[in-house]
Amino acid sequence: MYTKDFVESGLVQLDKGMEERIKAASLKGNVLHYVRLIAQGAK
Repeated sequence: MYTKDFVESGLVQLDKGMEERIKAASLKGNVLHYVRLIAQGAK
């Protein structure tokens, strides 16, 4: 997926799952870190 497409529509698709993961981590007293590497020319 191109970066532009991810920003425009991919984030919306991931929001619900991420909210659930963040809530589960928080209930355990933890935090969730999400790291994404975006490389030049990546598709």
